[in-house]
Amino acid sequence: MATIGYVTKTGDEFTGKLRTLSINADIQIRRNTNPRGENAPDYLVVADNIAIGTGRDRHSERSNRDYVTLTFRDPIFGTKPVFANLVPDNGQDDPDTFAVVWDDD
Repeated sequence: MATIGYVTKTGDEFTGKLRTLSINADIQIRRNTNPRGENAPDYLVVADNIAIGTGRDRHSERSNRDYVTLTFRDPIFGTKPVFANLVPDNGQDDPDTFAVVWDDD
């Protein structure tokens, strides 16, 4: 797993950077305030006011911790989406700083 970004939580929103070899974007992870249907995502991932992904609240029974799963789509990745997890960044003193960790499993 590789860290591909960092975000800071403010209220119900996260803002920060997503960086890969081909992407360097400011992102917002916004609470989905207008869900449509029971399978609607909990969050919308936005870069430059363009929706690039979604997020869902999850809970790990193993670590007894809440986290957010993210799914990104971009033509640079082809037809396969990129999956990531939004987790507390253990290297930070700020509890509102989170790492975007690419889930390549």
